[in-house]
Amino acid sequence: MKIGVDENLDPVILRPDMKTIKQNQLEMKRKPDTKLGEIVTIYPEEQYENGFRKVKFVIMTPGAYSQQLLFELHNDKADIIAAYQEGDFVRVFFDIKGNRGENGNHYTNLIAWRIECAE
Repeated sequence: MKIGVDENLDPVILRPDMKTIKQNQLEMKRKPDTKLGEIVTIYPEEQYENGFRKVKFVIMTPGAYSQQLLFELHNDKADIIAAYQEGDFVRVFFDIKGNRGENGNHYTNLIAWRIECAE
C-alpha cells in the first residue's frame, strides 16, 4: 500500500487497482430520497416548550401497491406545508431518521425538508 497526497495535500491511499478514497467518496454521494404522492392528511402543528415545532402530513403514493406514508416537517421547515392542501400531488424530499426510545423500541421517522408540486 502506498500513501500519497491529493491536490489539497490531503493524505490518500494509492492502490494501482483502485481509485483513491476521495474519488470513491465523491462517487458514493447519492441523490436525495423522494416520494411522489397525493397529500391525504395535514395534521395541526405541534409546538413544544423548548421551541421545537413539528407538522405531520400523510401522502398516498400512486400505483397498484400504493402506500400511505407519514412525514414530519421540523422547526423552520414546518411552514413549507402552508403552501399546500389536501388533494395536492407533490414530490417530497426527505431524510430517514432512526432512534431508540427509552423503552428499548426502535423508531424510524421520515423527515421532509422540501416539497414540490408534482402535477
